[in-house]
Amino acid sequence: MGWKEKWVGRGTGCHRVVVGACNDKMEIWTIYIKIFSKTGFELENIRNEAVENLKILDKLLDGKKFFGGECAGFLDIVFGWIAYWTPFCEEITGLNLIDKTSMPNLEAWSKIFLEVSWVKEILPPSRQIAF
Repeated sequence: MGWKEKWVGRGTGCHRVVVGACNDKMEIWTIYIKIFSKTGFELENIRNEAVENLKILDKLLDGKKFFGGECAGFLDIVFGWIAYWTPFCEEITGLNLIDKTSMPNLEAWSKIFLEVSWVKEILPPSRQIAF
């Protein structure tokens, strides 16, 4: 039995959906990288692909503070880079990736996640990131 079968078999419904999404179609990390290498029509297509994938996460957060419920856990750590790096990506490219209107859950989670004490201790303040 492989890691996927073991993990999916033990996880909650939320975990099973995320594993399936990650394996089958969610390539958000590579999409973010592509954003910096595309222009014009290609850039808009990549943005649309990113938004489509981010909406999957927004749906998983529906009615919850964090992916697992009331406290930050494994999936929040896995996707935490999105909360941290998306504002930089949006500023550099001028794209709007996480929108309050279309992804209210993900937008709220991003703010809450970055305010968790142990997350704040680990990540450098955004003013220290130069680009």
